[in-house]
Amino acid sequence: MRHSEPAADRTSDVEPATAALGVAAKRADLYREAERLTERFRARLAQDANADGEEFVRRREAILERIEALGMPPADAPGDADQLERYATESAAAVSRMIELNNELVAMIEAEKTRVRHRLAEIGRSRQSLASYQGPMPLSPSYYDRRG
Repeated sequence: MRHSEPAADRTSDVEPATAALGVAAKRADLYREAERLTERFRARLAQDANADGEEFVRRREAILERIEALGMPPADAPGDADQLERYATESAAAVSRMIELNNELVAMIEAEKTRVRHRLAEIGRSRQSLASYQGPMPLSPSYYDRRG
């Protein structure tokens, strides 16, 4: 099995002995990759409220599609149960952390929406104040000479 991630980022250091372990290891690696991606985006959003989320969403969806395409690890020899459990626990921890990060992202986005709403309301009040000092707009010319 060939891994595309650097060895330091992989959950498994050795090639899995069975198909079930291979699938479980790859799923755990991909969940951790999605978790790291989410953490990086959250950090970027904390620094820049205008950070573009489209690339983040596209990349994370691609990772989750790869996980879905792998499917669940097939049932294998009972000797693999401990290792399969370890990979499942690692995957669950990554998913749990992604849920926490998603909740933080939602809170950050909602706070930015509130800030923008307040700023827009402030601009609206300023425009109304300025308009009140200008007086009425003339509806017709002020002088019209019918004679000529």
